[in-house]
Amino acid sequence: MARSMTGRLVCCLTVFSLAIAVGRPVFGAEADPDAKKAAVQKSKRTGTYRLPPYHAKVVNDEQRDKIYKIQEEYGPRIKVLRDRLKMLLGERNQKIADVLSPEQQEQVKEARARARQNRRKLKEKSAPPKPPAEAPPTESKD
Repeated sequence: MARSMTGRLVCCLTVFSLAIAVGRPVFGAEADPDAKKAAVQKSKRTGTYRLPPYHAKVVNDEQRDKIYKIQEEYGPRIKVLRDRLKMLLGERNQKIADVLSPEQQEQVKEARARARQNRRKLKEKSAPPKPPAEAPPTESKD
């Protein structure tokens, strides 16, 4: 029990560290929509990097260029860490699967499929309703 909790804690801390390092919001924290648009427009001009949340309205062009250079410097290192994390999670998941019997692996697979289906249903319920399709015009017989 303690081992699995420690593993979860390490995983969560790693994800948070990566999120902070890349300047991405965690748990649905959203940036100002106008700032987001400005960051996207600017990123199209400079390449693949975007300003961190809430920076677009605050920084001037010189600061913006410096931030992009910093992101360019750290980008490859962060990519290496993300790739490493993905690999480690894959290894861990495979070792966990190896502990289970074939019947248990099948149960886990089915539970995953049910959860995926439930998420899909929830997503469909929370989506805005689609406007009703127009009925084809009926011919009137006078």
